[in-house]
Order: sequence, then structure tokens, then C-alpha cells
Amino acid sequence: MDRIKNTIFKRLFKKELESYTESVQRQVDSIIRTNNANCRRKTALYDIMKRALDLDHQIILGYDQNKKGEEVFITCNKYLSDPDLYLYGNSYNKPGLYPRIMSELVTDYNSNPPTKSVHIDDIIAVKEDHGNGSILMPYFIECCKRIGATYITGDLVPKDRNDSDRLEHFYQKFGFDVVYNDIRSKGNIKLVLNNSVQKL
Repeated sequence: MDRIKNTIFKRLFKKELESYTESVQRQVDSIIRTNNANCRRKTALYDIMKRALDLDHQIILGYDQNKKGEEVFITCNKYLSDPDLYLYGNSYNKPGLYPRIMSELVTDYNSNPPTKSVHIDDIIAVKEDHGNGSILMPYFIECCKRIGATYITGDLVPKDRNDSDRLEHFYQKFGFDVVYNDIRSKGNIKLVLNNSVQKL
């Protein structure tokens, strides 16, 4: 009896049944595509983390997305012997070609007690207008606080003269004092650090 009912049902509602079956198949296909995309994304993130941690003494401080939507990891030396920071992402996968803040720790033994400061040697964005420097800088400031630095300094050099307005805005948004010479060809930056350390 059930077989007869099924046969009648399939004949009477053939179009509706086919339409419903196609709709369910589309939904299943969409779920499979979404899950595959998520798996590829997570595999890519794992590969980025592994690449970052393969370097000696690196730890991951944080994770963010730049303006282009790329997921990036912020790393530093686990001993904080220097406050250099690095940004790892999918498009930054060649040694030496990743955004970073290069700096040096300076200890003034002439003061009593000796004081520490950090001098920014260079900020390498690799790609402009991706927001990589803006991702790195808050972590950099916190790392400088953690190593006991009382201030951060840096030089604005003639090679960056065409970007002086952009650089001034960048540093000022993080609280740096920016001073240029009269023709804005060179200058310096300084940020006095307070002792409150934020959670990274």
C-alpha cells in the first residue's frame, strides 16, 4: 500500500519534488563550499603562525586584520631583548619582506638610576596604505613599556620628505611629539611613556 502511495505522490507532485530536491542540493552545496573555504582559511592561518614561530625565539603577541582584509599576526622576540616587531600574513611570506618596526634599546648609564629608551631605526610597511604600521605601533609601544623604557625616539630623514605630512599624522595619532626643521626635510619624534602596561 505504501508503495502505491509513493508512486502516486511522485507522479502527482513530480515538479514540486524535483524543485525541492534541487533546492536542498543547492543548500548542501553552499554549505560544503563555505566549509571548504573556512578550512582553507584556517589552514592558511596555521601556515602563517608556523612560519612566524619557526624563527628562533619568536612569540605571537596578537592577531588582526589590515585595511585590505588580510589576517596578520604580530610577533616579537620572546625575551624582549629588543622591541623589534614583525607582521606575518599571507602576502608577506618571503624572508625579509614583511612589515616590521626595527629599533634599538638604549641604556643611559649616566643617569642615576640608569634609564632605558628605545630608538626607532625604521618602520618598514612593505605595502603602503594597508594599515600595517598602525597595527604594529600599539604593540610596539606596549613592548617598550614592558622592557622599562621611559621614552621612544626616532628620526625623520630627508628620504621621507615627500611623505612628511603622512608621517606626522601617523606618529601624532599614537601620541608622539613631532618636530620638523623649517623646510620639513628632517626632524624627530618622541613619545614619553607612562608606566601603565596594557594587556597584549
